[in-house]
Amino acid sequence: KERYKNNPYLEFHRMDCTKLDFEENIFDAVIDKGTLDALMCGQNATTVVPNMISEVVRVLRPGGVFLDLSYGEPQTRNKFFEEPTNCVFSMDTIKKRSGEGVYYLYILRKKVMDSVIC
Repeated sequence: KERYKNNPYLEFHRMDCTKLDFEENIFDAVIDKGTLDALMCGQNATTVVPNMISEVVRVLRPGGVFLDLSYGEPQTRNKFFEEPTNCVFSMDTIKKRSGEGVYYLYILRKKVMDSVIC
């Protein structure tokens, strides 16, 4: 935050990711690196993670995209990203610089009416 304090295009907000204080349909993109992974470590992950994803989808504009970069493997994450019926889910992998292993990029794109912008 300190590093970017003079950048007029950035705002920082602290809030509960399962109850966002934003209006519906206001963001073109939401990016997560670590929050969902941290929530997956909790005892109530099966409740909290769907709530987080639901809130992210709520604040995305139609055609908007949620990008989640994670260490978590698909067998532990896909079911959560497949739940929202108003989104199209895809996943990709990114090789680590070390050449050993991958990161997983989970992608949710909010539908526009009954279609999706690609």
